[in-house]
Amino acid sequence: MDTCEDTVVISKAIKKLSSADIRTITNKINESEFGLDTRAKYVCNSCRKEDIATVGLSLDFFMMS
Repeated sequence: MDTCEDTVVISKAIKKLSSADIRTITNKINESEFGLDTRAKYVCNSCRKEDIATVGLSLDFFMMS
């Protein structure tokens, strides 16, 4: 995946990873170098006011059920 930014390719690659590889990736997400930014910018369609909100994402969001 390295420098690939194509979400379709990344999604297909992740589905083929072993559980050990998935654990390694999720552990790296928690490290301060990468982290998980749960903020999103919203812009009102009427008044164009911008607002930053926290989105309820955690590592569970990325885990297969």
